[in-house]
Amino acid sequence: MKYLLLFLCTTFIAITNVALAADIQVNITGIEKPDGFIRVALFPESKEEQFPQPVDVKQLATEAKTVGVSVVFKDISTGTYAISVVHDKNNNSKMDTFLGIPQEPYGNSGDYTSFKPNYEDSKFNVSNQNLSINIEVH
Repeated sequence: MKYLLLFLCTTFIAITNVALAADIQVNITGIEKPDGFIRVALFPESKEEQFPQPVDVKQLATEAKTVGVSVVFKDISTGTYAISVVHDKNNNSKMDTFLGIPQEPYGNSGDYTSFKPNYEDSKFNVSNQNLSINIEVH
């Protein structure tokens, strides 16, 4: 009986944790040349001040392809997030700038409306449903 109770509790905890997470598929288009990597960063609301600079946040990278690329953030907890994308053409793991002006294509999960995207315009909510987000780099 003790083992059955332990099994049921463990199963309940596992199901509860799965129900409170989702996958986020990010589809990136607008890649003009297959140079370098596409770097994608996921910012939870607690990292709002850092957006769009990816410091101490979940990041994924994949080779750039002109047909577009997709990455998937797995088992993301419910909450508010934003995504930034940079086409790191020279593969130096950062956005190159000149006088503060980006020298590499970039995008974010919100509307492409300003020189420097902000968290408020880029945020979205994650529930227990998987998401698909399309981002075009410019």
